[in-house]
Amino acid sequence: MSDTPPALSSSDETHDAPPQPPAPAPSRLKAAGQRLGTLARSRLMRRGLVATVLFLLVVGVLGFLVAPDLLRTQIEQRAGAALARKVQIGQVHLNPYTLRLQLDGVHIADADGQSPFVDIDRATTRVSWASLFRLAPVVGELRLDRPRVRIVRTGPQRFNFSDIVDRLMAQPASPSASPTRFAVSNIELRDGDIQFDDRVLQARHHVAHLELGVPFLANLPSDVDVFVRPLLSMQVDGSSLRFEGQAKPFARSLDSTLHFRIDRLDLARYVDYVRLPVALPRGWLSGDVALRFVQASTPQLGLTGQLQLDDLALQDTHAAPLVTIGRARAQLTDVQPLIARYHLGAVSLDRSQLHFVGHAGGGSNFSTLAASPAAAASATPAPAPKSAAPATDLRVATLTLRDNALHYTDATGHTLSLDGLQGALQHLALSASAPPAALNLSGHVAGGTISSTGTLDLAHARLDTTLGLSPLDLPTLLPLTQGALPVQVPRGTLDAAGQLQLGWATGLTLHLSKARTTLSDMALQPAGTRGGTPPVAWQKLDTVIDEVDLTQRVARVQSVLATGLALDVQRARDGQLNLARLAAAPAAGSSRAAQTRSRPGTASAPWQWSVAHAGIDQSTVRWTDAATGSRPVHLTVEALKGGIDALDSHLDRPRALTLAGRIGAGSFALAGKAQPTPVWADLHVTTRAMDLAPFQPYVQVPLNVTITSAHASNQGQLVYDGRRSGHPTFSYQGNAALEQVRIRDKLTGDDFLRWRTLAGTHLRVTAGAGRPRIDVGHVLLSAFYARMIINANGRLNLSDVVAQPQSAPVSVTRVQPTAGAAPSRTPAPAPITAPSAPLRTAVAASAGTVATAPTAAASAPAAPLPVDMRIGGITLANGQLNYTDNYIRPHYTANMTRLAGRIGAFGTAPGAPPASVAVHAALNGRSPIDITGSVNPLQPVAFLDIKGKADRVELPSLSTYSTRYTGYPITHGRLSVDVHYRLDHRQLNADNHILLTELTFGNRDESPGIRHLPVKLAVALLKDDNGNIDVNLPVTGSLDDPQFSMGGLIWRAVGNLIVKVVTAPFKLLGAIFGGSDPGALGYVEFAPGSAVLDTDAQDKLAKVVTLLQKKSALQLGLVGRVDPARDADGLRHAMAQTLIRREKALDTQGKKADLSDAALASITITPDEYETYLKRAYKHAPVKNRPRNFLGLDKSLDPEAMRKLLDASIPVDDKALKTLAEHRAQAVRTWLHGKLDDQRITLRPVKLSAAGIEDKGKTTRADLALGVDGETGD
Repeated sequence: MSDTPPALSSSDETHDAPPQPPAPAPSRLKAAGQRLGTLARSRLMRRGLVATVLFLLVVGVLGFLVAPDLLRTQIEQRAGAALARKVQIGQVHLNPYTLRLQLDGVHIADADGQSPFVDIDRATTRVSWASLFRLAPVVGELRLDRPRVRIVRTGPQRFNFSDIVDRLMAQPASPSASPTRFAVSNIELRDGDIQFDDRVLQARHHVAHLELGVPFLANLPSDVDVFVRPLLSMQVDGSSLRFEGQAKPFARSLDSTLHFRIDRLDLARYVDYVRLPVALPRGWLSGDVALRFVQASTPQLGLTGQLQLDDLALQDTHAAPLVTIGRARAQLTDVQPLIARYHLGAVSLDRSQLHFVGHAGGGSNFSTLAASPAAAASATPAPAPKSAAPATDLRVATLTLRDNALHYTDATGHTLSLDGLQGALQHLALSASAPPAALNLSGHVAGGTISSTGTLDLAHARLDTTLGLSPLDLPTLLPLTQGALPVQVPRGTLDAAGQLQLGWATGLTLHLSKARTTLSDMALQPAGTRGGTPPVAWQKLDTVIDEVDLTQRVARVQSVLATGLALDVQRARDGQLNLARLAAAPAAGSSRAAQTRSRPGTASAPWQWSVAHAGIDQSTVRWTDAATGSRPVHLTVEALKGGIDALDSHLDRPRALTLAGRIGAGSFALAGKAQPTPVWADLHVTTRAMDLAPFQPYVQVPLNVTITSAHASNQGQLVYDGRRSGHPTFSYQGNAALEQVRIRDKLTGDDFLRWRTLAGTHLRVTAGAGRPRIDVGHVLLSAFYARMIINANGRLNLSDVVAQPQSAPVSVTRVQPTAGAAPSRTPAPAPITAPSAPLRTAVAASAGTVATAPTAAASAPAAPLPVDMRIGGITLANGQLNYTDNYIRPHYTANMTRLAGRIGAFGTAPGAPPASVAVHAALNGRSPIDITGSVNPLQPVAFLDIKGKADRVELPSLSTYSTRYTGYPITHGRLSVDVHYRLDHRQLNADNHILLTELTFGNRDESPGIRHLPVKLAVALLKDDNGNIDVNLPVTGSLDDPQFSMGGLIWRAVGNLIVKVVTAPFKLLGAIFGGSDPGALGYVEFAPGSAVLDTDAQDKLAKVVTLLQKKSALQLGLVGRVDPARDADGLRHAMAQTLIRREKALDTQGKKADLSDAALASITITPDEYETYLKRAYKHAPVKNRPRNFLGLDKSLDPEAMRKLLDASIPVDDKALKTLAEHRAQAVRTWLHGKLDDQRITLRPVKLSAAGIEDKGKTTRADLALGVDGETGD
């Protein structure tokens, strides 16, 4: 107390002192203390202090000792009632002086009363005494230590505290109540923990180490403009989150700046609480972002900082991937969403993948997102703004891509991936005033790389880039066309580079320039094909493009070059080409993909295109044609090289064209000009050894032969002009040749026709304008061979070259079966046909086509030929003709060799001179054959003057014919022929001179089916004194005769000669040796009934003896014969005369008389004796019904009556007539005895009738027949 006065005094002095300058701060404190001391010494003050102390003591006793228990009870009761939960508090600590309240062990049970809901280790609050002055709660401290909260989600929008919220929300609020004012300082939550049990999603979440610090929070009028600086940090399911900043939450401006720090927040654990149309199976969010918000006249919201996503995955509702992000970073430099400003600094996207799946009908996996409830809700139209929304201001300083990927899958399941996408875009912006962004991207797609360097202008929707592709696997790309192309690509790569300008502002615009594409190892085949050889393939297809403008519809290509092009063209049995399937229309539904968007008014404008050069090199075309029959055609064109220049959309202009290649061992080359439409070509054509055999199936006529080899060569100028509708013209001028031709029998494989060279020089061929014209300077045929056969049915094998569709195939080089075969011609009788073959073969084969000229002339129409033709000459060299006659057995074969010669010029021009002919050959390598003369078979009226000669042809080679038709083989002999044919005005005159020398036949052939003729007799008759047969056979005929046949004419003459020889040998001999009636030497006449040779008969026999002495090989046959009509009565009379002479012989000679016919015939009876011996003979003869007198005795008769009765009594029967015939033959033989060798005379069976006698001689005769070795004539 003693110190108070000084303090007060000091205070008074200070108060009463005159005004001084402001004292320092320690002086003011000292003055305040002095004033307090003065107050303390006053009585009133002392009483007040005592009362205050007593009050404080009471408050302390109540606050420290009574209030805690009372507060604990009240809090548990009131809080339990308000929360409808069991509330327990361990201890309550109250400091009544500082108004500090501490609750320890706070426990709030869940609704079940057992499970924990909220547990707090310690809750501390300190209320400021300023609340009394502020008339609002002012809390100086609010702290919770280790609060633990257990939240249970029991259903959608229902939790274990939902009933509490519902109860509180149900309490009505006073509409006139003013906002509750408060001020809280030092808000602090330490080591909080939240357990969240989501029983709906079967998930649990844990928020640990929850720390919250708010230094100050108040809405008192004096404190609303003070920044609140909150701090919040926690670990949410192991991820750290931190929020700090400053805000004025109760100020009008709401000025706030917040900093968010997130460290790998697992987004997948919370995505189920957001209504998203996608699933987020994983993803971590990290970031450091500052948010600034100011509520001004125009709200301002700004974001700065950076965000990062790691291992993010988005899936659709079927768990299919949509987006995966390895790491994404974005630097927010100035992001103001409210004014559509998005300024980003460095943005990077690492190891990200986008999966786009197209659906049938045009949708995709992303289009389904718009159909989700969230998307539908977001799509609800908002109220129309009062002003237009600001334009989006997007700017990205740098967008960096590292190892990203795009995966596209179409509706059919084909997938295309763009992997390794990396690069950067600099200064990307949507602002029209901003410069275009620099673009530099690259990636891997379809096994290759893709790169793009250039600029991207998003504001003007334009891309200018240098595009590079190298190399892309096309089988991976083309399936994504979804059927827009009718082909599939089993292999192939694409390399490309060029300048691309792409725009999409008002429609799609595309401009490609300075581009080059390369399609390598490419193959195309029809869609749906599996396996097999692709019909189109190539090693490399290079294209150099100057310009392609989609809008202007202009394409200018510098060059197109296909290297290693391989076409496998196949025609099926139905005639369909496999390449036609490549050009088939795209499948329905794919047309939209093939449509090209263009500017209005240009859709119908034609494309203007040009190709400076299009070419192929080292190419191959394989042609397989199954429509030609049972054996498909296989043809390969190799080493194709060529091109066409200056090709453009004007196809009616000639272009330079070249093409060359090989077919097998042959080659061809074309060079010149051609026009696509209408077709016109002027080409120099060169071919060398082109094999024509593969083209045989295209011959429309069915053949029994196969062309196994045929090489064509030519060099000339070919012109085709199709510019006149319906009247195309064709011309060729140059040389041509068919070489190494071999035509074989289809059944046996034997050679039928072949030659080394058939060449024509200086050819001129025209067609289409007037009559066709063919002019050949010269023709050369060398080293040729032909096979000619007469089949067993008599048909020439040349007639069987053309097959009959209704018949089975036949051989043209082997014998044909005769069963069921009808001969194509009527064969002449065997003796005529057989000998004709050698001569016909020799003449026909020796001249090739010359000998058949008469036949050709016969078939030529009288009217002018439809083709004007001229052949300047034909040269034949080293030919061979092999001839076989299967008409006979055994078969005959002749071989014509060394066939050579020349034929002069001939043609169809009226009045043209005939062609000279000079041809020679050798038969069987030995006998020479020569043909000379002139011929012109192409004239309207055929002309022929031909001489043919064959010398010393060995006849044993013709033994087959002689055996077959005569029954005897030829063992020796030679044949020479000399023929001359003249045909003029369709009339034929032919001379045939035949000379046979040393002709000798062998033994008789007794084989079955052999016809035996008396050829030895014929030879013996025809041979002259030197043993030769020399015959001339003239022939005449008309080509107008329907039955005209050259061979028929010749061999009919030969046959007639043989018939005459065989049937009338004595007539032939008589003609040879002279005589008025040569044919009368063939018989000897007798008196009726007589066998006695008269003088005339003896003279005739003398002539026969003379002839037979000159023909020592001939034998004489004697045939006695009778004519019953004449010889019956004559024989009776002769026999009666014999009886009369017999009576004289007995009368004169007695019983020893010679009664032989010859002896009796020599007896002469005088007239005086006749009646005497007649009566005796009548008396001794057995005459029946003799005339008698009345006494029964023989009546006397006159001599004539007796003779008649005697004749009538003699019986004459066949035996008697046969005996007469035998006697006649014997009479001749007896006369010849001693004049001819008896071995040369034979008796033949008698003939008892006059049948067969056609001459004028008597029918009572003996016939003479000539023969050789048992052979006889008629």
